[in-house]
Amino acid sequence: MTPDTTYPLPSTVDLTGLPEPFAREVVRLIAEERRRQAAAGPPPTERQSIIGMFAHLGLPTPTLEEFQQARREMWADCLRESPDPDK
Repeated sequence: MTPDTTYPLPSTVDLTGLPEPFAREVVRLIAEERRRQAAAGPPPTERQSIIGMFAHLGLPTPTLEEFQQARREMWADCLRESPDPDK
């Protein structure tokens, strides 16, 4: 049977009755993991839209028409058909 881990785990664990070297190792591992997590920074949050990520730059957001025009210009020089190797 697998333990149910959907509930929050307690913040303290009773190590009473464990051999002293084992209890010290558990405490050391917990402290090491806390240091590692603190160095990694806060956990990632929900993904932000590209517009939101660059909002601080104050750049104007292109309209749909401007975007479509830029796309047409970008693809204008691309081949519409694959070249015929025999010609």
